[in-house]
Amino acid sequence: MHTGLAGLAFVLLITGLFLLSAMVFLTLRATLGDVGALGVMCAGHFAAAAVVLAIALREPKSRELDALVEAEHSALRAVNSEAGAILSAIKSIESRLESLGANVALAVGALSMLSSMTKASEGQRPAVAKPVDEGRPPKGIQPDQANRLGKP
Repeated sequence: MHTGLAGLAFVLLITGLFLLSAMVFLTLRATLGDVGALGVMCAGHFAAAAVVLAIALREPKSRELDALVEAEHSALRAVNSEAGAILSAIKSIESRLESLGANVALAVGALSMLSSMTKASEGQRPAVAKPVDEGRPPKGIQPDQANRLGKP
């Protein structure tokens, strides 16, 4: 019931504003002419719209909204601090893995050097890759021995 009465009041208000606008136009028309009266009416409507828009876009102030904004800021600070802690832990793990990789590389190099030193102390020469000459047999093998082995 109240909604119907509110709707009727709105329709009556709009009708009254329309009739008031028509009355102002007819009054201004006598002194300013048609174009002048329309210009004044448009300027008045634009001014009224600007005032209503400024009122509608004004940000309301209340203690509840201020508390809500503060709670949002504190939640964002908490999330940022947790993310920072996680990133620092990941960076710590990354640096430990880098040092572990460096230590493994040093160990492999040391084992390779120890192996070559052990072979040298036993009288063996460490294996060194030599380029293969396709046309001649290896040193120490006679050409007739190479033919028997299936090599030219």
